Amino acid sequence: MADEKAKEENVQIEFLVGDMRKIPFENHFAGVISYFTSFGFFSDEENFEVLRGVSKALKREGKFLLEIMNRDIMVKNFQTKDWERLEDGTLVLEERNWDLKTGRIKNYVTILDKKGERTGWFEVRFYTLGELNYLLEKVGLKIIETYGRKDKSPYKVDSPRLIVLSQKI
Repeated sequence: MADEKAKEENVQIEFLVGDMRKIPFENHFAGVISYFTSFGFFSDEENFEVLRGVSKALKREGKFLLEIMNRDIMVKNFQTKDWERLEDGTLVLEERNWDLKTGRIKNYVTILDKKGERTGWFEVRFYTLGELNYLLEKVGLKIIETYGRKDKSPYKVDSPRLIVLSQKI
């Protein structure tokens, strides 16, 4: 899909498939982006390896943009169960367990649609700004900006998102 869009726009891009825990580049990129809560799905050690790999892959003064859900507002508004009906009539049930000690949510999903019933689960670690600051500094990145929405509004406790722009030092 992305490669088709690049061709439509006459943009030359090399697409690579790999494991973000094993980034094979060193001093290669001016910027790295991790968007739409695509960070936090591994163990704490593996999540740290992702950050270490990002830092290693960045050129000096390169920037890293990380966008995740804001843990603080999630704690405030946490729901253990939630139903959603999609436009096509599909029903999605999410049942969640949050371990506040580890910062992890285990999310069980049931989908009811024309194909029948399907179930699955995933687990994700949500970080506070303080935790991210600590981890980023450990890998040689310094936070230079934080935002609470993609419109660059300031990050606050009740912001829906946590967007962190850091720079390799």
